[in-house]
Amino acid sequence: MPDLPSFVSVDTVLALLSISIGVIIFLMQERADAKINRIIRTQFRRQELEKKYFGIRLISNLQLVKKNYLKLQQYLEDYLKDHSQANKNKVKNFCIFHSNHLDGYLVPALRVDLGQLIGIFDDIALVDRLSSAFDDLSSLFKDCSVDSAFEESDSYLREKIAAAQEQSKLIDSLLSKLAGEVPTIE
Repeated sequence: MPDLPSFVSVDTVLALLSISIGVIIFLMQERADAKINRIIRTQFRRQELEKKYFGIRLISNLQLVKKNYLKLQQYLEDYLKDHSQANKNKVKNFCIFHSNHLDGYLVPALRVDLGQLIGIFDDIALVDRLSSAFDDLSSLFKDCSVDSAFEESDSYLREKIAAAQEQSKLIDSLLSKLAGEVPTIE
């Protein structure tokens, strides 16, 4: 029977040992890569869900604001057709409510949602446009909520109708840009 030292050299043992260590390191690296990839996928999925959640909230709130501009436009047109006290009160009350609602709730909610999306959106110019649009959302409602707005000429109120139309167009533009950024509902 041959003895072990003559059959296996030290170099052979070291070579086998280094191959084993290399295989173990490779397997450990594969496991680490799989864990890292799982973490990255989870983070990406979370980021996409946040983008969808806050983006959809932002879109629906902007659609609400647009709807209110269109109602304001209709109420002002009704007042121009019939300068009755009832139509005047309808416009004033509508405007007072919505200017308070915008300043107290909707614009802060829009800003919070946009703040959540700043690092996620690809189009940073869109973030700037949205932020600057939020600053001016309630001004038209405030202008139409005071009695002096109705003491002006009809051309003044027609300017307010045109301003409401412009705000609606601006919101439409922002909504179309947002649609490109926010993933669709699955």
